[in-house]
Amino acid sequence: MRKLYYGWIIVGVSFVCFALAVGARFSFSIFYVALLKDFGWSRGSTAGAYSLGMVVYALSSPLVGGLFDRFGPRGLFPLGALLLGLGLVLSSRIDAVWHLYVLQGFVIAFGISALGFGPNAAYIARWFRRRLGTANGIAIAGIGVGLLFLGPGIQWVIERYDWRTAYLLFGLLIPLLLVPLSLIFQRSRPEAMGLAVDGAPPAESPAASSSDIASPAGDASPPFASIARSRDFQLMFPVAMVIGFTNNLMMIHAVAHMVDVGYTPMLAATSLGLVNIMRTCGSLLGGYASDRVGRRRAYLLGSACSAAGVLLFMNIHLGITVLYAFLLCYGIGLGALSPIYGALISDIAPGRRLGFIMGLFEIVYGLSGAFGAWFAGMLFDRWRSYTVPFLIVLAAMGIACLCIVAMGRAPASSRGTAPAATPRSR
Repeated sequence: MRKLYYGWIIVGVSFVCFALAVGARFSFSIFYVALLKDFGWSRGSTAGAYSLGMVVYALSSPLVGGLFDRFGPRGLFPLGALLLGLGLVLSSRIDAVWHLYVLQGFVIAFGISALGFGPNAAYIARWFRRRLGTANGIAIAGIGVGLLFLGPGIQWVIERYDWRTAYLLFGLLIPLLLVPLSLIFQRSRPEAMGLAVDGAPPAESPAASSSDIASPAGDASPPFASIARSRDFQLMFPVAMVIGFTNNLMMIHAVAHMVDVGYTPMLAATSLGLVNIMRTCGSLLGGYASDRVGRRRAYLLGSACSAAGVLLFMNIHLGITVLYAFLLCYGIGLGALSPIYGALISDIAPGRRLGFIMGLFEIVYGLSGAFGAWFAGMLFDRWRSYTVPFLIVLAAMGIACLCIVAMGRAPASSRGTAPAATPRSR
């Protein structure tokens, strides 16, 4: 009987990291409604704290990626868990809007950055190549599973007790789970355990060399200057911008929009959980599809599904059936895009500095996410409607699709052929 490849244990730990860290980011949409009700702050100023957090997340991402490249997961992830937990616990004592800005904008943001997409995507790329999309999809499915339970759970604690208790309990949960998991199960790379990438015998491994993430042919990692000059690398920046802008705008204002059109806060929070069931399915489908049919085609399919969901969300006032259709379409599309995005970057920029390179893209993701969350709140304060922000989301999705189409041909990972060290241009 073949022994389980340890890389899947790494994926499982990343699954939990995504569930709690990204869950902490998007749970702000639930606390957002409670804070607005309690303090009467404007939506723009309250969402601004989230936006500041995204700016700090963005600007700290290359630093975090560099720390990951240098110290590995056991050095970085426990620190992130402690910071994130501390920020959430202290949030239970908020009494003024500037408190929210300090905690959400700095402490929580850095904790999420240390546990978030960039380090985990770079970490998984150390262990997988042929099945990288699938591995990313399984790990990122943790976001959906986390929010499935965190959304209704946080709302239940808020209604049963208050939002302060919810912050406190959530803040204690994160380090209690993540610190032991990281210290017990995480290993820096497969070579340190006498394993090869993908679990294949060393001679068959597409990345068999002494480097952390060698190029698939076993050559030295391509220099950063060569990667940075490639068209695909440059086209990934507007794609990252669109994903950050659309994801954060939609997720932060989703609960508020549902409450505005007449749904109860509990139903809205539960719907956020349900959309994340679909997000989990989408992550698994998107990651698998990117390995089978290519990254570009899978991305376009996922984006079309997301766009259909946004159109439905603009019409959820028509009834519960439209709401359910939104949950299905948007959740699957949203989930599918994240693992494809991570796999695309890993294909374009393989090498020892992948953590740092992921951090560069997270700058764009974070800054555009910060703008999107604030922008939608500002437009709502002006026009008392989310129609214009949602239309802008649709336009932005179209721009990202054009960039994907303009890229070189994606690697045929499913056929066992390794991606080239430097992507081709048509």
